[in-house]
Amino acid sequence: MAFHTVSVDQRIPGARLPFEMAKDGIAKRLRAAVEEKAVRQYVSILAAQADIQGVDLDAAQNPLLQ
Repeated sequence: MAFHTVSVDQRIPGARLPFEMAKDGIAKRLRAAVEEKAVRQYVSILAAQADIQGVDLDAAQNPLLQ
């Protein structure tokens, strides 16, 4: 069991940004998430086609992934 001690020295209230200011950052994060998922799926498909012994790569049995 781990315990952490936190000391709050200053608190600065945030403000809600207009969508126009935040949309590029949101799009960038969504794009990165989609790309990461696509790469993971692609590697899983490649691993299923490879003849690898002694390691479980969680390979896809079907190329139709979600």
